[in-house]
Amino acid sequence: MMVMRLKGLMVMMSCQKYGSNVIEKCLTFGSIHDRLVIAADITGAGEDQILMMMMDEHGNYMIQKMLETIADEWVVDLIVTVVNRNFFRLIHNIHGRHVLARLQIMLAARERRRLLALLTPPLDYMG
Repeated sequence: MMVMRLKGLMVMMSCQKYGSNVIEKCLTFGSIHDRLVIAADITGAGEDQILMMMMDEHGNYMIQKMLETIADEWVVDLIVTVVNRNFFRLIHNIHGRHVLARLQIMLAARERRRLLALLTPPLDYMG
C-alpha cells in the first residue's frame, strides 16, 4: 500500500536523505511486486533522471540497492545502457564511481554463475 502511495515520487524521494531510507526499506522488505513498481517508476523517469540519481549522494545508493534487490534482466540492461552512454561523467563523480563498482561486481558474479552452470554436469549424469 505504501509503495502505491509513493508511485511517481520515487526519483525525488531517492535523492533525499530520509526519503531514500523509506525507498530502501521498501526495496529490502517489500514484495516482488513492490520492487517491480519501484523499478518501473525509477526507470520510467528517463535516462536523464537515472543518471542524475547515479550522481547524487543518496540516489546512487538507491540505484545500487535496486540492482541488488531486483536482478531482473531489463533493470540491469537499462542501468548498463545508461552507464555505457555516460561512463566518463560517472567515472569523474564520486557517487557515480560507487554505482560503477557495484555494477562491475554484480556483472562479474552473474558471469561466474553462468560459467559454473555450463561446467556443472546434469543431475541425472551417471558418469
